[in-house]
Amino acid sequence: MHTLQPYRQISHKITTLLIVLLAWCTLSTPAFSKPNTRVTAPTEVELRLNQSHQALQLRYPTTVRLEQVLQDTLANLHQLPADHSGRPLYWFGSTLWRSDGITRKAMKRQQSAVIQQLQQLALHWQNSQPETSHSLQVLAKSLSTPLPGQRIFQPLDLDWVRIAPNKNPGLNGQFMLQVITRPETVKVFAALSQPNMTDGEITIPWQERNNATDYLQQVTPLTISHKDYLWVIQPDGNTEQHEIAYWNRNHKDIAPGATLYLPLTSLPDGYESLNHDIVNLLKQRPF
Repeated sequence: MHTLQPYRQISHKITTLLIVLLAWCTLSTPAFSKPNTRVTAPTEVELRLNQSHQALQLRYPTTVRLEQVLQDTLANLHQLPADHSGRPLYWFGSTLWRSDGITRKAMKRQQSAVIQQLQQLALHWQNSQPETSHSLQVLAKSLSTPLPGQRIFQPLDLDWVRIAPNKNPGLNGQFMLQVITRPETVKVFAALSQPNMTDGEITIPWQERNNATDYLQQVTPLTISHKDYLWVIQPDGNTEQHEIAYWNRNHKDIAPGATLYLPLTSLPDGYESLNHDIVNLLKQRPF
């Protein structure tokens, strides 16, 4: 009997210590099993159709699924100017941007950095290559058009969003959604030989089965433009490199509403990322 007493005392002390530690942990550590109580803001989606300046505001008290926004878009589209002549929507070229103030300011800084570099290059070549200098000034002006925000590279076809849960994100905050009907043109951005050009983009009629080389035959690139390849930004924002030299060209389809960018060469030190930055800006632009 006496030999068991020390063990009973030790067991009691251990039990007491565990109770004290458990109580302390309960008071001092967060309850991770509780649901997320983060407060969300209302959600606003500015809806536009094609290039119309008129917009419709879709408002939600909290986070909303993309599927719901697309359903509401289709239900309210009749309130916007009917300039689509009954044509179906071209979801492949429709675009969603995050457009809160902080995001738009960040995009403006990226835009300003690219424009500044193009202007500096135009000054660099002002005397030695005046035509190139003029073309770069025009390109800089064209890229200065304000951006709606930061593009969200996300399928917008309602049927696709419905069947793929990972393509149906929750939206919270401020957004802009531009839905379009299928354009019949593509756009080309490059250093081009057009003395009277006032806009850095050239619009060319889209032709089925035309490739990058076919479209380039309709413009006159300057000597600083790349001779071997260009970048094609498909309407959904996907970027592809298309070969254009006689020794490496192969056919790749280009969709209606695509943007073609012919990169600059012979860039001075410090401008190595300029082409990449221009492509990133072009991906953000509405068509």
